[in-house]
Amino acid sequence: MAREFEHGAVLINPSRRDYTFDLGRLFPGQTFCRIKGTQTPGFNNGQPAGTHVTLNERDAIFLAKTGAGHP
Repeated sequence: MAREFEHGAVLINPSRRDYTFDLGRLFPGQTFCRIKGTQTPGFNNGQPAGTHVTLNERDAIFLAKTGAGHP
């Protein structure tokens, strides 16, 4: 499951196996970065998300939009 918002997106993997999201296909023309957080800092490290994001089973991630008009 994936949902785009004005300043970011949320990816959710409710399944019992890892899943890789293709951000270019889901959100054409958009670029994202991971939020910088204290919970799981190796995962929420503020770095660019790239073109694919893999989530473990039953996991989710918030991504911030980058590029024109976004921090």
